[in-house]
Amino acid sequence: MKKSEALNILGLQDGASDDDIKKAHRKLVIENHPDKFGADAAARAKAEEKTKLINEARDVLLSRNWTPEYSTAGTPYGAPFTYQPYTRPNGNGQNPQGDNPFAGWPFSGVDFVWTTWDAQGNPHTYRSNGEEGSSGGNPFGGNRADNPFSTSNPFTGSIPFDFSPFGQTRTPEQMLEEEKRSLRSDLEVFAVKIAILAACILFSVPALGCYLYFIISIAQGVYKRLGVFSSFLVLPLLLLAFVFMPVANGPVGIILIAFVALAFGFDIKNFVDHGRHIGTLKQKVSHHSENE
Repeated sequence: MKKSEALNILGLQDGASDDDIKKAHRKLVIENHPDKFGADAAARAKAEEKTKLINEARDVLLSRNWTPEYSTAGTPYGAPFTYQPYTRPNGNGQNPQGDNPFAGWPFSGVDFVWTTWDAQGNPHTYRSNGEEGSSGGNPFGGNRADNPFSTSNPFTGSIPFDFSPFGQTRTPEQMLEEEKRSLRSDLEVFAVKIAILAACILFSVPALGCYLYFIISIAQGVYKRLGVFSSFLVLPLLLLAFVFMPVANGPVGIILIAFVALAFGFDIKNFVDHGRHIGTLKQKVSHHSENE
């Protein structure tokens, strides 16, 4: 069953939450229960068929396992896009507004669906609203690790342009473990920076400690976004760090304090983002386990 068909059966729009799907399913099952039609065999049979469709639509939407909207013409490498002309009065597919062929993505908040295939011919779908089964949107943007066109990954030290979906698709469990490893790595770097700052303060060179904290934070941020490509920036960064290095026993100026505070704030935000992402992945792992 196609996703658009399942949404139409349940009377929902794209982007409906799991709770919305369950509520719509429950309401329609009650309305179309065969027992409501008594001895009318034809009506009961029709109600039973409709109930089967309602159940199938719910299962398809909750499992995110639907038939592609387009025809692959007998090959797994069919065209990834489908054009569905607008219709009146209600429209369909990518144009639910009905009378405007430009009403969908990127001209409004309507989701854009991008599908690609791995080496085994298995389809992988990405959606612009960032829900489960998507990479976070536009195939040429976003930073979910699942998106093969992602230009950065703020959660790991991986190189840009993650092509993992074309090889082996990671499970929610694997993504959770990777996120935990990334958090541990960031905590270790944070501990090193704090230790260096504390040691410099202990030896009466606080300005040097603050400067090193800031420089290490910049290097960490560059590496997290460029991965191995950041090695090309090592020499320029070292030269700049040497040029602007404060005098060992110099005072801690307001500007340096502001830079350290900014770096510390980014560290805290990074940990908060890690926690939020881990929480989201735990929910996906739980949902994945329930579906199995």
